[in-house]
Amino acid sequence: MESISNIGISEAQQRVEQTPSDLIVPPTATGTYQVDESVIEAFPVKGTTIVDALNYGESLWGKTAKVIVRLPDGDVQNYFLKVGNTMAAPLASTPVLNLAQVVTLGDTGRSMCEGEYESLKEIYQVSPEFVPRPFAWGRYREPQPEIYFLLAEFRDVGDQVGLIAVLRLCRELNSIFR
Repeated sequence: MESISNIGISEAQQRVEQTPSDLIVPPTATGTYQVDESVIEAFPVKGTTIVDALNYGESLWGKTAKVIVRLPDGDVQNYFLKVGNTMAAPLASTPVLNLAQVVTLGDTGRSMCEGEYESLKEIYQVSPEFVPRPFAWGRYREPQPEIYFLLAEFRDVGDQVGLIAVLRLCRELNSIFR
């Protein structure tokens, strides 16, 4: 099978490349998520402490979390954290069951986190209501595997489902590209 750009893709990629036909289920915050020290150091307000961290929804290339923090002045704030998949990349002889296992570690993971951060930063400057405010991207402290993260403003995307959300998306894209 080939992708739209006529590049041959594997079975694992084919499953990811297919257009979803099911209803999009809004993400929910569940379980607990362990936040790496490098993320804590990246909070924009020094002295911020974590109140709770929960798994939040899904990402094709990693894990996502809602991080609830207490600022030094006592206010509570929420952050969105996206982290490259923490599973080790499979050996070449191992069938790829999860494309995220391969694309989020090492140089590719670095490029993805940096690229998403820089993209959000530029879009946020033009249309701050359109995307979450990006705060930081970086690398986990553990040397192996090489894991990267993106830290941004938390927005409850559960409200962004349906026709109204699609129309708003089109309107916002139109305003950015005028």
